[in-house]
Formats: sequence, C-alpha cells, structure tokens
Amino acid sequence: MILVFAFTLVSLFVPAAPDGGSATVPQWTKNVTRDLGLRRFDNFDTKTWTQQQGVAFLSSTRLAVYQVVRSEQVPALQARSESGGAGSFQLRIVILDVESGREIHHLELPTNAEQASVLPTTEAKFLVRTGNTLYLYSPDFERLATRLLPSGDRGNREEWQVRVSPSGSFVFLAHKLVFESGDKDRIEVQMLDASNLELLRTIPVSFLAFWSAGDDFLISKTQSTRDEYASVSLDGNWHPLLQDDPYCAHLYTFRALPSGNVAEVSCGFKARVIDSSGKVLHSFRVETSQAIDSVQGGDGFLAAQVFHRKTDSFGNGHSNHQGAIWQFRLGDSDPCRAVSAKYEGVRYTLGQKGALAVVDGESLSFFPPIE
Repeated sequence: MILVFAFTLVSLFVPAAPDGGSATVPQWTKNVTRDLGLRRFDNFDTKTWTQQQGVAFLSSTRLAVYQVVRSEQVPALQARSESGGAGSFQLRIVILDVESGREIHHLELPTNAEQASVLPTTEAKFLVRTGNTLYLYSPDFERLATRLLPSGDRGNREEWQVRVSPSGSFVFLAHKLVFESGDKDRIEVQMLDASNLELLRTIPVSFLAFWSAGDDFLISKTQSTRDEYASVSLDGNWHPLLQDDPYCAHLYTFRALPSGNVAEVSCGFKARVIDSSGKVLHSFRVETSQAIDSVQGGDGFLAAQVFHRKTDSFGNGHSNHQGAIWQFRLGDSDPCRAVSAKYEGVRYTLGQKGALAVVDGESLSFFPPIE
C-alpha cells in the first residue's frame, strides 16, 4: 500500500528544448510503411481497430512495434477464432534489434477489431493480447501460456482490461461482468504470475476506471464527480491520493511508476513524481499554451508528451497535436532530451538507462541510453 501526502512546492517551468547534442539525435530511424509494412501511425479514425498500435521495449536489446491491420484479402465466412476474430483483422508485430534497427522476427496473429496490444514482462518475455486471448511468449518467440478472456454468453457481456506491473512480474486483469437483466455490474481484478499466467489472487473492487498497476497496489479514479484518485491495496482497501492542487477539478490523473512511485498530472500543465512516503522526487510545469498528455517513468527517468494547446475566443483550450516528448532525469530541473512530435497518434516508450523510442507519423526513431 502507498500513502501520498500533499506538499507545497515550487513547480518548474520547462525551458526551451536542448540545443542539438547527441541526446536529441536518433541512433537510427525507420519508415514504418516502407520498412515495416505498417500504416502511418496518424492514419486512424473513429474505428477502434485503427487505433490499436504501439511501441514497447521487450528488453534492453529488443524493440517491438505493432499495429492491427486489415487482412489483405476478404476472408471467406468462417468460425471465429479464440481471439474473437473471424479473419478480417491481424495484429502485426515487428521485433527489431535496438542497436541497429534490424528486424529480428515478426508475428502476425488473428485478432478482433476491439483490443490488441504487446506488453513486456521480464527477461525479454512478453504478452500479446489479441481480442479475447492473452498469450505469453518466450524470448525465442515460443508460446508459453494462453489465457482466454471470454466475451460472455447467455445474455451477459464480459469486458477485460490488462495491465502489467512496473517490474514486469505481475499481470492484472480487470474483469467486468455486465448483466443484460439490469442487475448491478460485477467487477473484480485478477492478479497473475507473469511467468506462467497462473492466478495468484483476486482483488475485490466495486469500481475501477482510468486505472494503472504498481507491483503491490492499484491506482484508480474514484466515483467522485471530481477527478479524484485512490490507491487500492491488494486486499481491496481504498486510500485517497491527496492532490497537489485540490482546486483543479479536471484534467487530473495519477499513474503508477516503478519502485512504488506515482506520477501526478494536474490541471493538464503541472506534473510531479512522488515516492511511497510522500516525498516529491520531481516536478515541472509547462506554459499555459501547452498541455501534458501522458507520462512514463522508469530507471531514474521521466518522459512526458507535451502538446501545444490552442485557445478560442471564449478561453477554451484544445490540443493541436504539435509538440514534443520531454525527457528528464528524476530531480533535474532541465530536460535531458526533447524529441519533436508533429502528428496525431504519437506512441513512445522508455527503456533502460533512458533509452527512448518514438513513432511519429511514418517515422520510428530510436534514441540511445543517456550516459
């Protein structure tokens, strides 16, 4: 369980991007359409399947890029696979050597149009979600375990969300059973051993939204009308997370990070990292013309996706998806790296020792560890 206390602090304005230097120059760049057989990452719409894409470090030496694609030929009518798909969609995964960008392996698995992702665990093992199925793969790309995520039957609907703890040791499955009869929905969280997908325990919860997983706790939004969050122990006990700015009633989010740390974004333009004792390890803020869209952390680094925000004549702001990925050493006021992000659908991931991979439009760029 974690306890987070409110602190008074002076937030830091983000300075201009670093001028040149090796940290802002990619070690290599790939064209995802020409070199990897994928669509541009900004080529998506309201159809869910077009948004199932991402990038993830499987280890310090391997990088996975993935995307759901339509089958090249319209399949004949066939029974649905265990993924829930009927052949119309495939999850295409390309694994690259981090040092050179060379392709090591690729997978193409049937999926449905709703859910598909790649999630690293430990020792270069990784999970692949294809619709209603969760697979565990070895570093040699052998399938080690399978867990079905049924979609329901007899008038009931089941929904599943998957998270991996920061250490990669545990998998958390949020399972929601929706009764068509109108009875109250039932929710539980299953905690699995990431090495074999076997059930370790069930965490009782009555509500779960905008959640993330630590190694021994969850973070979830509460049922309050404000953007209030709480930590949830493995026994199902809720403990409110006190906000840096309690007067900010919107654009608030918390995210579990490695080592029991928590990242907090408030009002869309302030961020900080807090440890389990409530100590502030890092804080920064962006200009009011900008917005922090997401944060990631690990191995002593923090990365944040920052958008420029336009304001209309009534003072309402919205992001125009022109911005950058800012990267900090925890505790340093100045970013050690800033990578331009020009298009919608940007995906990024932090690796060991500050390595960074960014997919922006048709470009996949790898930035080496920071010494």
